[in-house]
Amino acid sequence: MLDWGAGTPVGGSGINEGNATAYPTITVRGDWPAGFTLTANGKRLTYAAPVHNSTPVVVDCKTGSVLTGDMDKTYQLTERAWLAVDPESTFQPTIRALAPSSGWADVEISSTYI
Repeated sequence: MLDWGAGTPVGGSGINEGNATAYPTITVRGDWPAGFTLTANGKRLTYAAPVHNSTPVVVDCKTGSVLTGDMDKTYQLTERAWLAVDPESTFQPTIRALAPSSGWADVEISSTYI
């Protein structure tokens, strides 16, 4: 889980123990009036639209989509370097608010095998 509050951005880490590239799903929750930027392994995704407490934003890096409820909001991305985790490597994402914000991100990743 990544958490954003009054301090600096924090991150967690995950690992892909598999032999194929894994793609995380990241659910951003809370109050992000101007959106957020997710970064990991030199890649950035920037969602430049509000996130509300009642409707989380789901970033699916495998399908290359961003959903809010049942609505496709992929067009709200201003940077689209989809996050990926190489085989047998770690994943240490961070989240940054584009304006004063409060919230967190839940990151799901599974080891992927072929």
